[in-house]
Amino acid sequence: MLNNLVGIAELAVRSTKKVLPSVLIGSGIIGCIGSAIWGTTRAMKKVPEIKQTFNDAKDVIFDAVDNNEMDEETAKQTLGTLAVRTGGEYVKTFIAPVLICGLSIFSIIKGHGITVKENKMLTAAYAALGSAYTIYRQNVKERFGEDVDSELANGFKREVIEQVTVDKNGKEKITKTEVLTPTDKKASPYSFFWGEDTCARYYTGIPETDKEYLINEESYFNNIIKIRAAKSPLGIGIVTLNEVLKRLELPEQIYGFRAGWVYRKDNPFPNSDNYISFGIFKSVNARFIDGLENKNVLLDFNCDGDVESMYESFIAMQK
Repeated sequence: MLNNLVGIAELAVRSTKKVLPSVLIGSGIIGCIGSAIWGTTRAMKKVPEIKQTFNDAKDVIFDAVDNNEMDEETAKQTLGTLAVRTGGEYVKTFIAPVLICGLSIFSIIKGHGITVKENKMLTAAYAALGSAYTIYRQNVKERFGEDVDSELANGFKREVIEQVTVDKNGKEKITKTEVLTPTDKKASPYSFFWGEDTCARYYTGIPETDKEYLINEESYFNNIIKIRAAKSPLGIGIVTLNEVLKRLELPEQIYGFRAGWVYRKDNPFPNSDNYISFGIFKSVNARFIDGLENKNVLLDFNCDGDVESMYESFIAMQK
């Protein structure tokens, strides 16, 4: 029984932590709006009463002076006391809404602070995973070559198919051919199919034409990143994955605004190729390269990782 209660308490604490920023910001907004409405309503009701009481008391003091029932010095002191008391009434009228509004603003700031902290943690985690993934793929390339790396990362498997052909003498001949077959085990977040299934505007279905188009686009982005580097005070050019996907009319990704490429002439970034590659000429696209098939081309982008983290780390190194 005790263990169950402890488990329920832990679950409640974890659930609360997950929604805490939303709760703080939401309650803060509601508190600000509520305190504004309450303060306005309270002011409309109380302020005229306080003002009327002050004016009535002031008239009594002036009448007393006029009837020689109070000297001017005493009247000044009494008016001062009256003013202080009236000020206190105004403070009491507005103190509660102001305090609630202040607590609500603090709640919004606190919730925002938690969200910013969580975002930084997520960004750091993404950068670490991206770096580890890049290093892993480089190790695979060094050991087994780029073709094997691309096949494994994109879930392709090698299969041997048999084809029966008949020669001119009518004799059947069995030929075996090794082909690459895509599976549903694609691991790379930086690879995408382009072609017939994506309904890309510039897809023609003619291998040579489509190959020329993709090569030109690859060249375009390599020029863009170098131009941006030339214009940057730090000499750094950045192109994001989503920029490339958008131009190729492929679905943009939630991580694509941070994932991408960083270029600098002296290439101070570890694990960076310092150029943009679409991975057009890899073995998985052999039939496309040879002009035999062009339904869907696998674009395996060589993204450097989290470009924002790489940019910030470079700035930190300069200090």
